[in-house]
Amino acid sequence: MTQKVHDVSAARAAWEETLTRPIGDLQRDLAKRTPEQTALNAGTVYRDGAIVVPYWGVEYAVRVPEYECECPPGTLALLLYYLHTADGAPLTGKWVAFRDVPGGTFYHNAFQGYAGNRLAKSLGDQVAAFKYAAETMGGEGEPFGDAAYRFRPLPRFPLMAILWQADEEFEARGSVLFDASAGHYLPIDACAVVGSSLVQKVVRLVESRRPKPPAMSTTPLTSME
Repeated sequence: MTQKVHDVSAARAAWEETLTRPIGDLQRDLAKRTPEQTALNAGTVYRDGAIVVPYWGVEYAVRVPEYECECPPGTLALLLYYLHTADGAPLTGKWVAFRDVPGGTFYHNAFQGYAGNRLAKSLGDQVAAFKYAAETMGGEGEPFGDAAYRFRPLPRFPLMAILWQADEEFEARGSVLFDASAGHYLPIDACAVVGSSLVQKVVRLVESRRPKPPAMSTTPLTSME
């Protein structure tokens, strides 16, 4: 189990590291484009010399023409990929697995490991807690599994998380799905990062509500005579 967790963590770290490499290339290419059209394709707005991109409820002002932003490098890379890839394609309303997103077949098992499987392992017997976290994050309920919620981390990039409780026949299962248009808005590595961030946020929110164990006393015990 330890080796499996290590492999999953290594795969995710490799994906995130890959995202940050071409930041300069993305910035130079975006600078050649019309910011108004770039914003329109991404479902964002261009104002006061910046394209404002909401990501997980936080608005990031990406300054034009340098395409810089006050945020961590990983977040900047993801925002740039979104602006660079977005072509204005309409959402389809059809939900697909990671393997069905262009380029996702080879990496599906790795993604499932740190997304759907982590959701099931962490919250498979806590559907009520999953619902609380999802609704706190602004998720909208969907009629799938034992609980399912739709999220919009980026303006034109919806995700769905589904949780099935364990029963007498099956273990708990989890899944993160994408709109079939996902490849029009992010490359596959970025899809993986955003999809896994959904699970990470849900799990962390649930864990933050759990009562913490009482602190152990550091006062030495006095022997009773």
